[in-house]
Amino acid sequence: MAYTTCTQTPENPNEPVSEGMKLSITPYTRHRQRCNQTKRDYHKCGCPVWFYDPSKPREQQRYSSGTNDWNEALQKAAMEAENSESIHRIAHITVERAVNLYLVKRSKKLKAANFAPYKDKYMLRDGSKNQKSLLHWCEEKTLPRLEQVSASTLDTWRNGWALREESYAMKIYNAVVKAFFSWAVRFDYLAKNPMNKLDAIHVTEVPTLPLEPEELVTLLACANSCDASRTLTTAILLMRWSGLAITDATCLRRDRLDKDNRLRLHRKKTGEWVHVKMPDDVADMPRMHSCSHPDYFFWNKMERPSPVTQSGWFGKRLRRIYDMAKINPRGAHRLRDTFSVEFLNSGGLIEDLAMLLGHSNTNTTQKHYMPWVKSRQIRLDEAMDRSLAVQAAQRREQITAAAALGQPSTDTLRVQ
Repeated sequence: MAYTTCTQTPENPNEPVSEGMKLSITPYTRHRQRCNQTKRDYHKCGCPVWFYDPSKPREQQRYSSGTNDWNEALQKAAMEAENSESIHRIAHITVERAVNLYLVKRSKKLKAANFAPYKDKYMLRDGSKNQKSLLHWCEEKTLPRLEQVSASTLDTWRNGWALREESYAMKIYNAVVKAFFSWAVRFDYLAKNPMNKLDAIHVTEVPTLPLEPEELVTLLACANSCDASRTLTTAILLMRWSGLAITDATCLRRDRLDKDNRLRLHRKKTGEWVHVKMPDDVADMPRMHSCSHPDYFFWNKMERPSPVTQSGWFGKRLRRIYDMAKINPRGAHRLRDTFSVEFLNSGGLIEDLAMLLGHSNTNTTQKHYMPWVKSRQIRLDEAMDRSLAVQAAQRREQITAAAALGQPSTDTLRVQ
């Protein structure tokens, strides 16, 4: 009987070990001279148990387990095999292999790397024309293995990121890369996380800037004078009155808009849909908008296969409209901010707005939109007016009593 965690061992020790493959460690009995047994797999005689490890140098392949108990030797063999696997993985796993395993781990659908979150795929595997991913950077610098990626290498790569410094993208994507290396350490692909040595990224907050009514009118007027004016005008109004981000709006499915003009936004944890009521005239505009794809209002997958290219197409044209209207700062997110601020100033609750925007925590909503809640301050002023009116008589009595107590008596005057 030979113990082995896996019957396969790599022919080339420099090749990475796949998941589930471990180096073979075989225990055997080394019988004493007085023992009448000769078979090495016989272990009931109490003779010493030794190990045979073909992964070690020839002179070190056979060594004592330090015990005569077969079951104890099996446990030691399992522990040493696990340690050997960790050392082998740390030394030989490639960046490409590690990235693919991590993306599979992050995917929530079908457990495939292509279904991982976009930000993970963008920074670790895909990248873009201007922004190189970690995998492409390592290939360019001839760093095929994960343990070759040092803190200085990551710092050089991060300094070349083609991201706006005033946006939160730098901070978000830095967290994505740090999470990848933390996963590699947790699964014994690396000994330490090199991202821990890098300085933290501090981003200056950009205040939320909704569009003024006059600015929105100017924006729509400039959109009407552009090519694809109907498409752009419809998308702008949809984002303004639904609070959708540009990717969600431009890739919106037709079945999300119900007959009663309620737009299904997203599911809650309870499985129920969150709806936003759309104005009748705004809801009719996407319905009447013609698109070559029957399932979407704006998106044609044959022309622009991914949501990123679709939103990029709209975002580029929307920035041109901002330039024509001479409105600054530019950005589709200002339409989402306009929806949020107008909802709050009309008496909406911050908790309801967080649900409409899809924020998992109301702290995010309060951080960005609480300074714009004028109705909240108005309610506080009204509450204070009512409180002051009720306490007015009591206040006057207290002032009168205090004045009377403060008057000196006749005896006090004689002493003076």
